[in-house]
Order: sequence, then structure tokens, then C-alpha cells
Amino acid sequence: MLRQTCILFLLTLILLAGCKTSPSPTPTASPTPPPPTLTDTVIPFTETQVIVTPSPTASGPLTPQPITGIVRLATNVRTLPNKNLGERIGGLFPNETVQVIGRNEDASWLWIVYTPAPSGTAWVTAKSIELKGEMGYLAIVVGADSGLTPQVLPPLLYEITGTPLPLNLPPAGALTATVNYVTNVRVGPGTGFISIGILPPGSVVTLTGRLKNNSWLQIDYPSGPDHRGWVSANVLTLEGNPGSLPIYNLLGTPVADENSGTPAPVIPLPGTLPSGPTGKTVILLNVRLAPDQNSQAIGVLKPQTQVVILGRTQKGDWYLIQFASAPNGRAWVAAEFVEILNGDIDSLPIYDEQGNPVGGL
Repeated sequence: MLRQTCILFLLTLILLAGCKTSPSPTPTASPTPPPPTLTDTVIPFTETQVIVTPSPTASGPLTPQPITGIVRLATNVRTLPNKNLGERIGGLFPNETVQVIGRNEDASWLWIVYTPAPSGTAWVTAKSIELKGEMGYLAIVVGADSGLTPQVLPPLLYEITGTPLPLNLPPAGALTATVNYVTNVRVGPGTGFISIGILPPGSVVTLTGRLKNNSWLQIDYPSGPDHRGWVSANVLTLEGNPGSLPIYNLLGTPVADENSGTPAPVIPLPGTLPSGPTGKTVILLNVRLAPDQNSQAIGVLKPQTQVVILGRTQKGDWYLIQFASAPNGRAWVAAEFVEILNGDIDSLPIYDEQGNPVGGL
């Protein structure tokens, strides 16, 4: 019995020894690789000079919209933009709101929606209204206080996209002026026209035209329409007498100098030269799309405005003239109100009553 017990005890020890877990091997740390050697490698950098050529372009036609105005000064409401001729038909008080739909030629009066008026519109002084928008987008009403049927013209809209072109160096003998303050360059002669650029103090500009009273001066401005722009004379120091400059009216149209009788030069379409006989208007004259009194009026020419004549009707009662704001740069005026200055009218191309060319005689 004792012998069997000993044998069982030994077998148990052998079994226990076989089941003993072997100790886990101690992991050996891998040697840390040395940090990479930093090499002062110079990556060559090639500086490419990029020359950007300014490319201002005129925007497409923009539709004038009414502009909200806030009355800042109590003001009379009148039938015409004239304190002496316009009948008082009402009044406005500070903080009232109005809808402004146009302005007169020198932007001193605003045309507003006024339901108490028989026509539904009336006039107030511009200084009494604070506009919540750019006055240059308002329609221009010509002749509203002249006793003639007023003409409503679209605003002169021109927009530069891209970087404005730099000013040209003044040519030898040109009349110049220096800009004294940061100032707007406008598309026409007055604050009623939109700004198309800004000139910093110290800019030297070449003068190319003026209003008769010298309050606004036309300058050489490469980014403007026909390479021109307008600046208030109040911000300029002139280097000479502007009296020799061509005269323009409040719409920026060239007119004759009433003192010397010398007409301002005709402004041609961009990229073209004036060709054909020239004449000047003798009254305030409508410019129409077709040679017909019932045709749409697209502009007005003031008396003494010089025009280039490009054609005539078979009866000779209408002239086709160069007119930059027309869809194709040409439009029609009644011949009886144009005085011929030079050239042979009979040699001009002939058009029918609808404005279609029919060939020469």
C-alpha cells in the first residue's frame, strides 16, 4: 500500500512539472536609430515677374431704377424745377421718404413720385434730400423748365472692370492741372454723374475741355469713355488759363463758344475718325432712332452742338448723324434744325423713310 502511494505521488509531481508555465522572455529593446542628419539644402526659388496689363472695359447697358430719398430739410414741392416758374403744389417735412426717379441737367433738382400732383410726379431741390443711392443712376430730364416738352434721357452709365489704366504723360504744350485732394473722376461734368475712378493728391492731369463757367474740367482719362473724364475745378491747381479749352454743356456734349464762334471739336466714336460733312444744331433737338417724328427719341442735342452727318433721306428732311449713345453709333435728326458748316450734303448716302440705305443718285 505504501509503495502504491509513493508511485502516485511521483506521478503527480511529474504532471505538475510538465504544466509549469515557462517564463516569458524579457524583450530586448531595439537600438534607437540615430536621428537623420539635417542637410542645409537650398531649394532654388525662381521669382517670376507677372506683368498685369490693365484692361478696363465698359459695362453693358444698365437699367435706371428709382432711388429712395430721405427728406433732411423741409422743402416745397413744385411742378417744375424752378422756384420762379414752378407752381408750389405741396411740401415735405424732415424724415419723410420719397422715391426719386430723375434729376435736372445740373442735378440741383430731383424729380420725385408725388401722388397729389396731377401727373403723379413733381420736383424738389436736391439739397433737401439725402439719397440712399448713387445719383448718377437717375434719369436726366432735359428742358423741364424751358417751356419745351421735356425729354427724359437715360443716365450716362459706364463701369470699369479691372485695374484702371494709368494716366498718360501730358504732351508738350498741353494745359495741365495738379490734383490737390483725393477726388472722383466722373463720366460727366457734375456730381449727378457716376464716378468711374479716383485720383490721389499730386496727380497731374491733362485738360481737354470745360464747362462754360469753368466749374468742371474734362481731363484725359484713358479708362473713361472716349478716353475722357470730368473733375471738379475746386480740387485742381491749374497751370494756365482754361479759356482756350473747348466748351461742353451740362450733358458733356461739345458746344460752340458763343464769344468766339469757334465750335468744340466733334467727339468721334471710339476707334474712328470724323468723316463727312459737319453741321450744328440751331435749337434744342431730339435725336431719334429712325427718320420719323414718331420714332423713339434717344437723346437731345443742345443748340450749337456740332454733329458729323453720315447720310440723308431721299427728301433731304432728315440727317443721319454720328451719335455715340445710339445702338449702332448712328441716329437721326430733323434737317431743318441743322445748319451745315462744311461738306457736300448731296454726296451723302441716301436712305428711305424707314432709315434703310437705298444707294446714291
